[in-house]
Formats: sequence, C-alpha cells, structure tokens
Amino acid sequence: MAWRLLKQLVVPTWFYDRKSDRIYINQTYREHSALRKEVYTLEEFIGEIPHQYREQFHSLREREDTSFSFNYQFYDSEDQSFEDIVSTFYSDQGEVDGYSGHSLSFMEAVTEAERLKQAIVEIGESFRKNGGRRFYDFAVRYLADLLEADAVIIGTLSGEDKMCVDAVAMVHKGEVINGMKYELEGTPCEEVTKAKECFVPANAKQMYPEDEAMQSMDIESYFGTPLYNSRNEVIGLLAVMSESAKVEGELERAVFRVFADRISTELTKQSAELELQAVSRYDHLTGLVNREYFGDLIDMEMDRSSSRVVLVVIDIDNFKMVNDSWGHDVGDELLQKLAKHLLEEFAELDCVLSRMSSDEFGVMIHGDWNEGEIVRHMEQLFDSMRFPFVIGGREYFATLSVGIAFSEGVKAGKNLISQADAAMNKAKFNGRNRYEIYHRHLGMALKEELQIKQALYHALDQDELVLFYQPQVCTENSVVKGYEALLRWDQPKFGLLTPDRFIELAEESGFIIPMGEWVMQEACRQLKEWQEEHGRKDLKVSVNLSARQFKDKYLEDKVLGAIHKAGITPGHLVLEITESMILDDFDHSVNVLNALRAKGVEIHLDDFGTGYSSLSYLSKLPVDTLKIDRSFIWNIGKTERDGAIVRAIIAMAENLGMKIIAEGVETKNQVEYLKSSGCPLYQGFYYSKPAPPKSLGIL
Repeated sequence: MAWRLLKQLVVPTWFYDRKSDRIYINQTYREHSALRKEVYTLEEFIGEIPHQYREQFHSLREREDTSFSFNYQFYDSEDQSFEDIVSTFYSDQGEVDGYSGHSLSFMEAVTEAERLKQAIVEIGESFRKNGGRRFYDFAVRYLADLLEADAVIIGTLSGEDKMCVDAVAMVHKGEVINGMKYELEGTPCEEVTKAKECFVPANAKQMYPEDEAMQSMDIESYFGTPLYNSRNEVIGLLAVMSESAKVEGELERAVFRVFADRISTELTKQSAELELQAVSRYDHLTGLVNREYFGDLIDMEMDRSSSRVVLVVIDIDNFKMVNDSWGHDVGDELLQKLAKHLLEEFAELDCVLSRMSSDEFGVMIHGDWNEGEIVRHMEQLFDSMRFPFVIGGREYFATLSVGIAFSEGVKAGKNLISQADAAMNKAKFNGRNRYEIYHRHLGMALKEELQIKQALYHALDQDELVLFYQPQVCTENSVVKGYEALLRWDQPKFGLLTPDRFIELAEESGFIIPMGEWVMQEACRQLKEWQEEHGRKDLKVSVNLSARQFKDKYLEDKVLGAIHKAGITPGHLVLEITESMILDDFDHSVNVLNALRAKGVEIHLDDFGTGYSSLSYLSKLPVDTLKIDRSFIWNIGKTERDGAIVRAIIAMAENLGMKIIAEGVETKNQVEYLKSSGCPLYQGFYYSKPAPPKSLGIL
C-alpha cells in the first residue's frame, strides 16, 4: 500500500520494506541516479554505494527512529550527493513496516525543498505522537494551512453500496466540522473511490453541478486521492478544495501523497482495532456477547437506569455428557441451536443475551418487570424445552437449570451475577430442570457455603474430622456384629457438621479423595482397637465410598493399604456403594467389585430400593449384602404395601445368595417384624444413634 502511493511522487523517493528486505525506487529517483531497476534487495542496493555510506542503510533493519536523514553517493555518480529525509512506516499493529526516503537534493527551489523537508518531519512526528482523531484533526488543519486550501476532508466509505462518505475529520475556513455525511454520486469524490486520483485545477463547481457541498462552499479547485487498507481496497478518501484555481506543484503533490499514506495506515489500524474489539466482545460460536462484555453492559445499565434490571442465568443440565457421548461437534451445534432458541423466546423483551461460559447463558432484561411476569416467561421457556433439538437427523432433548435475580439493593453488576448464579446452583441442587429466584436467605446460605468450602481444605491438617459409629445388630439376640463408620466434621466456627453440609463440596473440589482415604484408615484402625480390646475378632466395620473414590484407579491399592496398615484381615472391612455409582459404567463397576471381593473385602449395596433396582443387573452384581433403605422401614405396620416390599426384598436376597441389613430401625415393632420376616441384621436409633467410639460402650 505504501509504495503504491510513494512511487507517484515527483520527488526522488525510495521505500525499504523490512519484511522482504527490499528497496523500491521511483522513476524520478532512477533518473537522478545510476540505478535502473525499480526493486533491489537491500544488499544489492548497498553494493552500489561506497563503503563509508553503507552503515546507515544497514541500520534500516534494526532501528526504530521516526525521522532522520541520510547523506550518500553512488559509485557511478560520485559527483552527485544525495540528501534524504527518512520517515518510518508502521503496520496495523504499530510495528515498523519500513522506511521511505525523499531526496531533496534535486528540488528546483531551495525553499520548496526546505518546506517539503519540514512537512515530512512534522507529519512523521505527529503520526508518532498522536493517534486516531487527534492525528486526523492535525492532518486536515496542517494540509489546509500548508496548501492554502479552504477545505480539507478525510472520509471513510459507508453504506451498503459504499456510495456515501462519513467525514472522519474536516476543516472549512479554519473551522472544524463534525458529523458531515457526503453523498458520492455526481461528485469528484466518486471518481476517487474508483481507485484513482482526481485533480480539477479550476471550474470544479461547474463540472459537478450536483455536488451540493461543493456548490455551498463555492469550490473552484479540487484534488482528491483514495485511501487504502492493508488488502489494497479503497476505504476512504482525502480531498483538498479551494475557492480559487490551483496549479499543484511538486511540493503539494508530495506532501499530499505522504499524508494520504499516513492517514491510510491510521485508518487501517483503527479498523483493525475495532474488529479486534468486536471479536473480544462476542462469542465466536453463538454470536452472543461474552461474559466480560456482558458484565460491562450490566454495570452500565445499573448506573444509568432508574428501573430494575432482571438477570437470568441459564445452565444446560448434564451438558458434559453430550460432549463425552456424542462429541464436541454435536455439543457446539446444540449450543448454537439453544442460543437461537433463547433469542426467539426472549424476543418480545428488551434484553441482551450472553454466552457466559461453556454451557451457561445470561439474559439481562430491562424494564419494570415484576416477579410474576418473569416467572411466566420462565414457564414458557421450560414448556418450549419439551421439544427436542434435531442435529444430524438425531433428536437431542435438553433441560435447563435457571437462576433469577433482581437488582434492588444491588450496587454492582458482579454482585447481581453472583446472586443469579447462586439461584441457578440452588436449582441444580434441588433436582435440575427448574428455576429458582434469589432471595436474601439464599445469599446468606451461599456465603456460609463458601466459608465452609474454604475451611474444608484445612480440616484434615487441623484434625477436625472425626468418625461416629452406628452398630449393626442381630435381630435374634441383639448382639453387635459390626459398625458403620459415619463421618463428622467438628468445625470450630460451625460446630459438628454432618456429611449433608460438606460432602457435595468435597466432591466438587476433589477433596473427597484424601478425606475418603482418612476415613478408611481411621475406621480400620478403630476396628483393630476394638477387636483387641474386647476380644471380638469377628467384628466388622463398614465404610461408605463416594462416587469419585469408586472411580479412583488406585482404589484397590488404597483399600488394601489401609487394611495392611491397621493389621486387620480383608474380610472384616466392608465397603458400601450405591446403585447410581455402579450404573455410570456397569461393566467397569463389576470388574472393580470382583477385584476387591477376590481380596476378601465385603461389598454392601446401600439404600437398596431407592434407585433403579433392576433384577437383570442385580443378579450380575458381585455384592454380599443388600441394605434396605430406611424409607421402607419407617412405614412398616402403617401400610401393607411397604411391608410387602420389605418381605419381597428379603426373599429376593435369599434367592440370590445375599444377606440383608435393614436401615433406619426406630421401634421395637419394626425389629419384631424384621425378625419374623427373616432379616438377620438391622441398624438404627432403636439400638443406638451414631456416636463417637468412647460413647458407645455396648460391646
């Protein structure tokens, strides 16, 4: 782009392109030197110059100056000296692209040469110090003064057909004019946009009678040149207009073209910055605004708006399963289709939609919407999600967890986002495929949850974890056969916490793995102590495995390590698992359980009856004992249905060669019923609540 303009100068001019390491020489320069080619490599060019002048040209590869001068001669014309003013050219990213040199030694008038020299230096200095509007304003004023012009305009093409010019900067008789639009049809500027210069030395307003601006300003002469971007496309124009006739000389054309190139560079840079800004604000996959820009928009809306802002955060339930099962291409298309669907669902509202993270979307709604109206829109959204998305001929159903927050009493956008996020997480916790509205108590719970999560990391180091034990008792003679180890956290600030307060946080953070190892080792140690202290070598201890522990590839090694460290036999450790843990990967689960049982470890299936309870998979499961869930035990004697279910489970277990333990036993009648039904073991408050080892005293 630079050379295209520079080669037209009547001043002897060369241009060094740093990327290609080549020097381009215009016709006027060749006429005053012994050089005949238009393009030379830098080394070829330097080879034409005596040694004492070569270093200054070598420096072009490294130097970063904005304006300087060269003095040199050529071998074949040592009677002529070249004095060049050198200026820097920058890329769209602000890096040095190359240098142009203008040889002033051959200008016919010294004053003309000095004026051109000064102009080039001042252009370069302004370009270095200023950017954007300040440079454009400098350019139009400088050109108007230097060229004694009445009007100068820098404009960019606009409109679908590029037949309009928006003035980036314009000066008329010393006054800066802002916001001017200039229709191109029937004007000399239309000629310029066809990638050619247009010079009308006189009678301009007679030649272009349809040019209203030219008529109103009484323009007599016009000189315009196109402005190009880095792809060599015309993006605008630079035009100089006067009320008197003009005969442009070498000075005017040289300065004009140098300015045109500098302005083209700045416009291209500015356009690239705007494109980069747009890219940085919008999600490339869905076209929605991204989280950072969304946060800025929320802040701006809350600052300027007296009405409430409603923020809705939408998360796709189990989206990871889509990516894992069907691939990221399907996942991406699902996100695109959901984004389009959300735009349609919220079209009637004054709102902004954002893709906030991988599978999380945000909707900022303006206006005085009350809670009931927002709830109605949410119910419409959930109703619309009953229909599948079709991707590649296959149907995909998706459910959403949604959190809603209102801006009353909220000072910052980030706080509103946190509140909507908290409500969305509450929706997930309550079973997904639902919405929750943020209220103050939810914020307090969230704050407490965060404090618990932070404290959890120190629970092991500070010996705050403790084990309580609940006896497992024989229905025939009330003899204790074993204990289930139940984790508690003795937290200094929050007191004694049960697992429902912290296990999910431990799962999310991964802390469940070291926590689970400690539970297993401590339970085995305590069992060994009881066996020796009370002479009960038959006692067993049960430990609950978490889902993440069960997937740990080192589980078998850790289990056997805890057994070996405590000095117990594998048959006295029981691992309790749930149905949901097994069904994530049934075949793998069977392999893990078989490996553990092969070492002698017992496996109990906990909470039996509350999950899938499929006989087809139960018969294949390598488990030793079924634990009947407490929900069936509680209603024994109240409903015949639950009693029948308990008897059926006991009979099924016997037929499959499994033992039975009943959980949640609280009354004597329940014990008697279980005894008469053939259930050998139970645990529950009837015999003992979970308690620390020293409080049991029941062996």
